[in-house]
Amino acid sequence: MLIRNTLLYLVARGGPGLLNFAALVLFARLVTPDQYGRYALVVAVAALVNSLGFYWLRLGLLRMNAVHGEDPVRWRSSVLLGFVGAVVPSAVAVGIVLARNGMVVGPWLVVAGVAMLVAQGWFELNLEFATASAHPVTYGMMSLAKAALLISGGVLLTRLGLGAEGLVIALAASFVLPGAWAALRQWSGVSVRRADRHIVRELLVFGLPFTLTFAFEYIVSTSDRLFLGAYHGASTVGVYAVSYDLAQQSLGMLMIVVNLAAYPITVRAFERGGMHGARGQLERHCTLLAALAMPAAMGLALCAPALTTTLLATAYRETGREILPWIAFAALVLGLKSYYFDIAFQLSRKTRLQVAAVACGAVVNLALNLLWIPTRGVLGAAYSTLAGYLVGLTVSWWLGRRECRLPVPWSQLGRIVLATAAMAAAILPLRSIDGVVGLLLQAAVGTAVYGAALVALDVMGVRARVRAMVLGATGQKVVSADTR
Repeated sequence: MLIRNTLLYLVARGGPGLLNFAALVLFARLVTPDQYGRYALVVAVAALVNSLGFYWLRLGLLRMNAVHGEDPVRWRSSVLLGFVGAVVPSAVAVGIVLARNGMVVGPWLVVAGVAMLVAQGWFELNLEFATASAHPVTYGMMSLAKAALLISGGVLLTRLGLGAEGLVIALAASFVLPGAWAALRQWSGVSVRRADRHIVRELLVFGLPFTLTFAFEYIVSTSDRLFLGAYHGASTVGVYAVSYDLAQQSLGMLMIVVNLAAYPITVRAFERGGMHGARGQLERHCTLLAALAMPAAMGLALCAPALTTTLLATAYRETGREILPWIAFAALVLGLKSYYFDIAFQLSRKTRLQVAAVACGAVVNLALNLLWIPTRGVLGAAYSTLAGYLVGLTVSWWLGRRECRLPVPWSQLGRIVLATAAMAAAILPLRSIDGVVGLLLQAAVGTAVYGAALVALDVMGVRARVRAMVLGATGQKVVSADTR
């Protein structure tokens, strides 16, 4: 089921992910680094406030849908009450921060940022319902619509000369329309008057610690942009943000896909059989996450010169070559922490401990930002991001194993490391080939070598799967090990 659901979510996220990736590349070519930097600053502030205002609700929904989903009207009404209660203070907070930020000029950008925050909160709430209910088709339709609206609206508005304001307006509109469709389709009969305040309180108790957790995580992922803007200006933020987002959107998408498929299955297995019942699922979760993310991070790091030359405008390339390898490995560390090791706190419902893990990483990140960004610029920001995530991962593993000891499939992970090393050895001699040809050649050779290594090392029993596919394609009967 895990592989099947992962493939479904890969399709559901893959199309939107490619469009978002294309939007990033196009926007970087359509606007100046200064304009992209102002856009990135608005998105960073909105993302931080979004984590404070809405993340507790989304995570509580994902964890407790299996418990309360049998009465959908009462359950959704309770979630709606939580959302309504969070909207006003969140919108006010974004407006105040953007209005007081000297690098963000103009009332329209502030208004667009507030609208984007509210629309994003509602959109992501409905995505979590689709995930919790195991509806990858709904998830994919909403994500695809959002990505298509963003890229079309962004291109149109920037062509009209709206710059950063146009990008923020396009992003807000891309959240509004799919969110409105979800409201009409899935929320009929729902009203805050039908809410169960005990459920809302339960959501708060479970999810509120994650508000601090997610806020600290966003400190690590966004404070670098604020420091860069303060010390080096919006143009530096722009060239940094493009490369950062390039790594996060590509590698992050792969890891989110695994989490979307695996997390609901893991929760159900744990609710039914405790850690004993969930152990096998957790091992598969960890192995699949690493099998996709490790080679992807290595590929981004090694192919950075060809990748930036092919995809980015001239103004962004030099910075991209410098920081893309560091951000790729930072994204890998963050994904392993967020999508595997943090599960220990969620299964044990000891979410307060997760705050400590993320806070340690955030403190290290802030200190290093203050130390390195004034003198080292974008490289200092990349170094501090990786260091903060490494500290967070280490503390998360140490605290989590005391409450809910997650299995670590060391044998499988070792094989994945060997397969990734073989891939790296194959790509290294090809790094001198730049441009589109170099990128395609490096990607093709790396993928082929990594795939062959997975089969040779039999990661996740892939050898038997390949054998079954070959026999099935040739019309031969597959004899299972149990009947031999």
